[in-house]
Amino acid sequence: METRINGQIQSQNLRDSATLIDIMCKQAIEYDFNKGRMVINSILLADRTEINNRTFMMDKIRDYGCAYQGWNHYAPYQQYLNASDYGPLQIPTELADFLIFCIQKRPASFLEVGVLYGGFSVLCCAVLSKFNQDFRYICVDIEDNFRDWQYFSSILPLEKAIPATSADFIGRKFDVVYIDGDHSYNGMKRDFMNVGRHANFCAFHDINATEYDHLDGGTRRCWNDLKLSYCHSASIWEISHIAEEWMGIGIIDFNT
Repeated sequence: METRINGQIQSQNLRDSATLIDIMCKQAIEYDFNKGRMVINSILLADRTEINNRTFMMDKIRDYGCAYQGWNHYAPYQQYLNASDYGPLQIPTELADFLIFCIQKRPASFLEVGVLYGGFSVLCCAVLSKFNQDFRYICVDIEDNFRDWQYFSSILPLEKAIPATSADFIGRKFDVVYIDGDHSYNGMKRDFMNVGRHANFCAFHDINATEYDHLDGGTRRCWNDLKLSYCHSASIWEISHIAEEWMGIGIIDFNT
């Protein structure tokens, strides 16, 4: 009888603990949703010169917040983390430099393959829409996990193509294609063949990510193959701020 009672108490404690964690997660996501809305609106109200300043961009990324995680290599960027999984997953400094690069191009169209929760999508769309009144941003993914879509799609030129893949846009031309979907070698390469090579410039996330090497070489092998293939006819840019082999954003600029 004592064992059964103790077991019941233990089960109740586990349920109470799980309920508390659920409440904490809900409160955190609600807080980050509201904070994210305020930051995006502040970007939309900001002056173009201000947005094109790297210090301003870094401040906004910090205020907006990156998705919570415990990755070892993210240790230098703890002040950028949200309490929830809301927000982009990129290295903050790499993200800032990528956005500054994009601003100089004044793109009118942007196709993102692999949006997950949409944290990167919303921030990127808000920034770039300030520099081209005809700007539109298309989000492509196989599953719809986009956070706070109803609100952000009402104030930003966001379009959702979910569920879909790059094959649904094969051959279509965009100013920017950003590939962050299937991280296997063949998955990343198919996205490039379908849409990336038709863009004015194509960007890839996780070009240094060793954790995908087991996927037939993953994103690192694919990036290395592509940059060797196009370095004679296009400009190749690598944004990489981590000493260890991790993350990184690669760009093939075909308009050279």
